[in-house]
This record gives sequence, structure tokens and C-alpha cells, in this order.
Amino acid sequence: MFFCSLIRIFVTMKHLLTIFALLLTLSCCTTEGEKSRMREGLDSLNERSRNYETLAIAEVQPYVDYFTNHGTANDRLLAHYLMGRAYHDGGEAPMALEQYQKAAESADTISADCDYYTMTAIYGQMADLYHLEFLPSDELHALRQVEHFAKLDKDTFSSIMAYKLRMRPYWLTNDIDSVIIIAQRAMRMFEEKGYGKSAIRVLPTLINICLDRSQYNEAADMLDDYRQKSELFDSNGEIAKGYEMYYYQEGHHQLHLQQLDSAEVCFRKAIDAGFREAGYRGLLSLYKEKRCIDSVFKYALLYTAANDSASRHESSHMVHQISSMYDYQRNERIAMEKSAEADRLFLLLIIYTALGVIIVVMAYIFYQRKRQQVSSEIEALIQTCSSIREELQKEKLEKQEIIQRQQNDANQNLLAEKDHNIHLLEEQIAKYETEIQKYSSNAMESAFFDTSIYKRFKRLSQYRLGQKPPYATDWKTLRTVFADHFPTYYAFINKTNILTPDELHVAILIRLAFGNSEMAVLMDKEKQGITNIKANVNEKIFSESNARTLNGNLKKYY
Repeated sequence: MFFCSLIRIFVTMKHLLTIFALLLTLSCCTTEGEKSRMREGLDSLNERSRNYETLAIAEVQPYVDYFTNHGTANDRLLAHYLMGRAYHDGGEAPMALEQYQKAAESADTISADCDYYTMTAIYGQMADLYHLEFLPSDELHALRQVEHFAKLDKDTFSSIMAYKLRMRPYWLTNDIDSVIIIAQRAMRMFEEKGYGKSAIRVLPTLINICLDRSQYNEAADMLDDYRQKSELFDSNGEIAKGYEMYYYQEGHHQLHLQQLDSAEVCFRKAIDAGFREAGYRGLLSLYKEKRCIDSVFKYALLYTAANDSASRHESSHMVHQISSMYDYQRNERIAMEKSAEADRLFLLLIIYTALGVIIVVMAYIFYQRKRQQVSSEIEALIQTCSSIREELQKEKLEKQEIIQRQQNDANQNLLAEKDHNIHLLEEQIAKYETEIQKYSSNAMESAFFDTSIYKRFKRLSQYRLGQKPPYATDWKTLRTVFADHFPTYYAFINKTNILTPDELHVAILIRLAFGNSEMAVLMDKEKQGITNIKANVNEKIFSESNARTLNGNLKKYY
């Protein structure tokens, strides 16, 4: 009854939507005069946008509404692009991203009159947005689209610029070798096409890398080329506005040459021009060199404050969420529009979904029961084995006491009895350990390393500026999935619940071959803190009060 009612509801809604769409189409008739007026208004907005004037959302919205049902693909493309610019100007990055994606979707890219110029601008804006929100993979995809459409528009300069900008996402991911390759190739392409000044203006990136790698001779040569060929310097040697990062690089070079006064002047110029993070970093290095403790402390605080980017990463999560949500909605809508047999497929979908839910629920119940049964069996075996180990330890202590007594026939008999008992207990332990090992599965353990939760933890273990550690839900998922794939080991470390959550997490991460540095990043602790937790685990499980032997002790139970 439930499914029949659900089907009737959806069929009724579908018919209502069909009638509404027909009425909307009939109400959208327009005159040639109105078309001309709206076309001129859209062109006027576009002209203002090209002149870097701020657009208001309210003034662009009527053109989006109008050209959704009228005009050409290029009109819809331009309307959504300008709406994206309006949202961008208003500081609403997620909505701007959505409009840019709608604009790109509206384009007829195989048409001979496709507006490749605007397509280039759309993906250029998206690339800038993704860069500001620290989404390097998305930025790289957008830049490739910029390069593609610039070539179709026969805009060689913009195409090379888009390729050059690939340095940005690779820099964010610390793939410096790729940055070098792109920079050098971009310089060659600029030179081959006659854009010599643009080629020289790629040098600051390579200069930064050389300075960071202490390749001072190469950096000096590049700085000379940059001063002589970029045409950015006035007669007083001052660089043009927007390029003042040069002062930090020159200051770094002067610091290497021990020209401390010249270096300080350069760093302060960088700060005055707005490049505070670089300038403070330079002054911090300078005062370390001068051994001025108060100044080192001052500029360390200023550099840390300038380097703080936590808020940027918080908003990037929202942007990525909106991007993913819109991609899903777009694909869903395209699938519905292309479906000629929607009614029949919808009924089949309901039936298959119901059957799928039933199968999944039944499989889940069976799996949980089986998992609980296996866990109980493993726990019982481990508890029995632990009891025998305790009894074995007791027998060994009593044997030592007998050895220390005065030797006589009675003690010799007791000693022989203890040896016999110890032998029997060791055989029992070996037997139970063999039984426990039967529950281990190499294939099941290997499969764990293909799970999404392992890959997420592996990714988060690599330190990136402003990165947040795993959430509590991530740790819970890790424990659950780990217990499924490593039941024997998990039952051993979790026996009697003697470990705190942090201690349990360290024991799990050791089994997964995470190093101390990776654990420190994942658990948001110092390395010494990880060492202290390891020592606690070793004390609680193996009665050894140090961290050094923990890995070897745990390895016996892999």
C-alpha cells in the first residue's frame, strides 16, 4: 500500500509540473522590441563588467530570468556569467561559482559562433576563486579550460598565461618540481611568440625557489635579468606597484651577502607595499642574524599573525560543498531531460530501490550478527589465552623461588613439577594462539588499505598550512572499519578497555604503519606527546615503561 500511494503521488506531481511548464511557456511570449531592449541592456552590463565596474545582483537578475527562455546560447552564457560577476562583487563566492557553472553549461561549444572569449573569462574567474579558497585540483581543471578556450578563440597570449598560472595550484600542493617545469616552459613559449617582457616576469617564482634552496648564484643572475629586462623599474630603481614582492627577494639576497642594512630597507619596503608576511619573515631572519632577541620575538609574532589562514580554509569547505552539490543537480537534470520513458523508468526505479533497500538491510543484519559472533569468539580466545599467560607467569615466579631455596630432594621434586606445568601451559598458549590466528585474513587486511577512510587519514597525515585534523566522526569510522579488517589485533589492544581513546588511536596507527610525525599531525599533538602516549600503551599492555619497544611488542600480534 505504501509504495502504491508513493507512486500515485509522484505521477500526480509529474502531471502538475507538465501543465505548469506549458503555462509558463505560453506566458513568456515577447515582442521584437523587448528582445532588442534586453539585448542592449545585457551588452551594456557586459561593457561595464569589462571596465571593472561593480555589478549589483538586482540589476542583473532580470536578464538572467529573461534569457533563460529567450535568446541564443551565447545570451544565456553571458547572462549567467554577469550574474556570477555580480555575486563575486558582492562577496558571495559559492553563488558566484554556481552561476559560472551554469554559464559554462549554457554554452554550445560545438557551434561555430560560440562565445569562446566569455568562456575563457568564465573559467578564468573560476580559477581565481578556487585559488583564493585553496582548492588546487579544481583550480588546475579550470586553468586547463581557460587554455583550451583561449586557443579556440585564437588568443595565444591568454592561452600561455593560463598555462603559466598552473604554477599556482602546484605551489599550493608543494609540488615545486612541477612549478619549475611550468615556469621554464612558459618562459620559452612567451619568447617564441614574441612576448619577451612577459617571459621575464615569470622569473620571480624561480627566484623564490632558488632562494629557498640556497641557490644564491642562480638567484642573483635572475634578479639581474629581472631588473634589466622586465621594464618594471623606474629611474630610481623602484619597482612598479603590484610587483613589490621583488623587495623581499632582493632583501633575501642582500641578507645572504651580509649586507644587513640593505636587506632591512628591502624588507621594510615589502611590508609598506602590503607584502607583510614576506617582509616580516625577512626581518625575522635578519634579526636572528643580528642576534637581537627582542626584535626576533616581535617579528616572530607579526609573521605568525600574517601567516594565519584558518578562516580561508573554513570557507573553502563551503565552496567545495556547493560545487559538488551543483554538479550533482546538473547531472540529475540532464538525465531527466534526456529520458523519453520517464514514467515507466520511474516505476522500475521505485521497485528496484525497494528491493535494494530490503537486500541491503538483510545483508547488514546478517553481517552485524556474524561480526558480533566472530568478535565474541575472538574475545573469548584472547581472554582464555591471557588467563593462561598469567598462570604461566605465576608458575615461573614460583619456580624462581624454589631455585633460590636450599636444594634438597623435596625441592627437586617441586622443581620438576613446575617445569612440567610450565611446559603444559606453554603448549596450551601455542594452541590458543593458533586458533586466534585462524581468524586473521591477509586478504581482508590488504583490502583495508583500499578503503576511503584509510586514504582520508593518509591524506590528512601530510601537513599543510591551516589544515584541520580528522573529526570525531572520522576517528569513529576508522575504529569501526579497522576492527572489521583486523579483528584479532583490535580485540587484543581493546581488551578490558584499558586504553584511553588517544592510546587506542596510537595503537591502531602503529599497525597501519603511520610514523610519529604523521601521528602528531593527525592527533594535533607534538611529537613528544605521541612518545608519551606510546609509553603509556606499552606500560598498560606489556608492563614496559618506555615507548621504544612498543612497536616490536605489538608486532608479535600482527
